[in-house]
Amino acid sequence: MPLSDSRSAYRADIDGLRAVAVIPVVFYHAGFEWFSGGYVGVDVFLVISGFLITSIIIDEIRHDAFRVSQFYVRRARRLFPALFTVVLASSAVALLLLMPQELEDFGESVATTAVFASNFLFSSEAGYFDGPAELKPLLHTWSLAIEEQYYLLFPGFLVLLKRHGGARFIAATFAVFAVSLITSVLSVAYAPDAAFYLLPSRTWELLLGSLLALAPPFRPGRGAREALAITGLVLIVCAVFGFSSLTPFPGAAALVPCAGTAMVIAAGMHTDTPTRSGRALSLRPLVFIGLCSYSLYLWHWPILVFAKHYLLRPLAPAEALALVAASMLIAVASWRFVERPFRGAKGWFSTRGLFRFSAALIAAAVVVGLVYDTRNGLPARLPKQVRAIAAMSNDKPPERRHCEGISPAEVRFERLCRVSNLEVAPSFVLWGDSHAMAALPAMRAASLHLGRNGLLAASNGCVPLLGVSRPGADPGFECVAFNAAVLRVIEAHPELTTVILHARWARHAEGTGYADEGGET
Repeated sequence: MPLSDSRSAYRADIDGLRAVAVIPVVFYHAGFEWFSGGYVGVDVFLVISGFLITSIIIDEIRHDAFRVSQFYVRRARRLFPALFTVVLASSAVALLLLMPQELEDFGESVATTAVFASNFLFSSEAGYFDGPAELKPLLHTWSLAIEEQYYLLFPGFLVLLKRHGGARFIAATFAVFAVSLITSVLSVAYAPDAAFYLLPSRTWELLLGSLLALAPPFRPGRGAREALAITGLVLIVCAVFGFSSLTPFPGAAALVPCAGTAMVIAAGMHTDTPTRSGRALSLRPLVFIGLCSYSLYLWHWPILVFAKHYLLRPLAPAEALALVAASMLIAVASWRFVERPFRGAKGWFSTRGLFRFSAALIAAAVVVGLVYDTRNGLPARLPKQVRAIAAMSNDKPPERRHCEGISPAEVRFERLCRVSNLEVAPSFVLWGDSHAMAALPAMRAASLHLGRNGLLAASNGCVPLLGVSRPGADPGFECVAFNAAVLRVIEAHPELTTVILHARWARHAEGTGYADEGGET
C-alpha cells in the first residue's frame, strides 16, 4: 500500500490544530458563553487521533515493523502517566471536599476511568438523581475511554492490509464509517445519552481520520489546498461559536467540525509547501499549547469542578479565567515533568517494566475507587454534624427514587413517570424542577385519595418556563428543550386537563440561576 513519508512525519500544523481544539473546550467548560459550541473540540481531537495513529501503524506495516505489543507500549507511555497523575490527585482532593454520596459516586468514576470504561458509567448516569454533570470531576474521561476502546480493535483490522490489500480494506473501513455515522444520527433522536458517550456513534469520527491516512495519495494544486484549509478552519469556528447545548449532538451536526478538521489535515498532506493556514497553525504559541493539550484537557476539568465544590456556587467570570490560567500552568508542568519523561523508546522503564508500572497504576486507581464506592463515601472522615446533614440530603423516599429524570428527546407521554399506581388514565401533569420531585410523595397521597392519576415531568434545576435555560447545561440535556418537549406532550393529550407548576421560583426571580433565551415565558 503506497504511503508518502509526509503522512507519518511530524507536522507542526497538527499540533496547532490541537490548540484550536483544546482552547474552546476549556473556555466552554469554564462557562464562557461565547464558546457555546466549544465541546466540539473533542471531535476535532478524535479526527486528529485517528489520522496520526493510523498513519504510524500503516507506515510500520509497510516496512514490516508493526508489532501490536509495541503499539500498546506507545499508548501506555502516551496516556498513562498524566492520566493517572490526574486521577490520583483528584482522588486526594475529593477526599477533602466531597460529601459521602458524592465521594461514593466519584469512586465509581475512578474505577471505571482506570479501565477506560467511564463512558459507560456516565452514559448510565444521565438520569435525574445522578447529580449535575458539571460537578463530576472525571466526567471528561469519557472521550479517553472511547479512544482506547477504538484502539483495542482497530490495529487488528489494519493488520488485514497485509492479507487483503489496501483497496478492499479501505472499502470495508468506509462501510464501518457509514454504519457508525448512521447510528450516530439515529441515536441522537432516540437515545441521546448513548449517542454522546458510547463508541458506536463516535467510531466514525476516528475513522474519518483513519480514512485520510489510508486514502491513496492526492496532490491538489496550491489554490485548492489553500481553499481546503480555510474552509476547514471556518467550519470548525462556525461549530465552536454557532453550536450550543440545544444542538443535537453528535449526529449530523458533528460532521461540521469533523469535516473541517479533515480538510485542514488533508490540505497539509503530500507537500513540502505549507498553506497560509498551515503556517498560521504552526506558530510557536499555538504549537506549544498543542503539545500541552493532553495535559491541559486532563487537568482543567477537575480544577474547575473542585473549585465549584469548594465555593458551593457557580464560578464568577474572573474566577473562571484565573482557574483557566492555573490549569495552563499546571498543564505545562505536567507535560514537561510527567508526560515527556515517559515518551519514546528511551523513556523511563523498559517495556516489561512499563507494563508492570501500568498494571500497578490501574490496580491502585481501581482499589481507591472501590474503597470510596463500597465504603459509602467514607462518612467517618467528616464531623458528626456534617454526616447528619449529608444523610438527610440523601434520604429520598421510594416514590422519588423510582422516577428518574429523562432527556428532552425522551419526553413522551408513555415515558413520563405516573404520580400514582391507580389503573386510571392520567388527567394532570406535575411540571417543575427538583422541588416538584420533592412534592411527589404528597402529590401521590392526594391522587390516591381522589382516585386520580397524573404525570411527573421534572428536570433538575429547570423551572417550568418556556425559553428559560440553566446556564452551563451540558449538550444533550437543556431546560429549554425539556420544557418545550413537556408542552408538546400536554398539547397532544387533551385528557391532561390540569397542569401544576412547581419550582424554586425565588431563584428565577432573583436572576441568579437562569437565563432568558428569548422564548415565551
